[in-house]
Amino acid sequence: MTGSVVPGGKSVLTAAILGVLAALLLLGCGSNGSSEVGLPEPPGEVEGELTGVVYGPVAVVEPPIAAIPTWWPSLVSAAYANIFNEIPFGIRQAHVTLSSVTEADAADGRIDFYDPVVQTVPTDADGRYKVVHDFVETLEVCESINQNRFVGRLLVSVSVGDPNLRGDTRAFVVSTQTDVDASSEAVVRLVLHRIFEQEPPVQLCDFSIEGLRNLVSIAQDAAYTAAGDTVGEINADAYRLVSENCRALQALDNATGVPVVPPFECEH
Repeated sequence: MTGSVVPGGKSVLTAAILGVLAALLLLGCGSNGSSEVGLPEPPGEVEGELTGVVYGPVAVVEPPIAAIPTWWPSLVSAAYANIFNEIPFGIRQAHVTLSSVTEADAADGRIDFYDPVVQTVPTDADGRYKVVHDFVETLEVCESINQNRFVGRLLVSVSVGDPNLRGDTRAFVVSTQTDVDASSEAVVRLVLHRIFEQEPPVQLCDFSIEGLRNLVSIAQDAAYTAAGDTVGEINADAYRLVSENCRALQALDNATGVPVVPPFECEH
């Protein structure tokens, strides 16, 4: 009869739906019947990945006002920078090179023979760079990484504009998160000055990675007010501030365990 309801029709339909759901659930179970359905595992940390943010003086980093898109949120606040007068490279890219530096090269207080490991990696819109290389996995080692290559310390250097030119801002790689700014350049200069200009003699590998890491942290505080309109100017001012800072000088001694003679003098 048209419009009539078949007795038990709803029960049959319900049973069919439940059967389909049960089958779907079984598809999501392992051979032992236990459920294996779940969110995918988050990707693990990439081995040998080095990241960081590259900073520079505002006058160098910021393009002319007319060149800034209307959607650009006035760049990253200086509150997130290690130096008050520096901001991350964003719209105007910088290029980072990861190099190895040997003790022999650093012995004269200069780095003349940068041995590039990964070259000219550009920064992204947030001023961040990323380098992937297995040397990063052994950044705490200051000796031969393998039979064919000797690494004293890993170092990142930054060029602005022409990516083929080595820049004047550098940083020893002290962790897998290594920022590059005027304070990190001050640490490189301070270490090279200690090696060549001061007694008793030390070599690059005498600086422990933990000691360098502590020195970098103190240098950021010491150089926070560094100023300059060019990369060279702000780097020079940062080095002046760090080299006159008692905590930084003490950290320099602690990094080698070989105090400078005569000891530095600090006002108390």
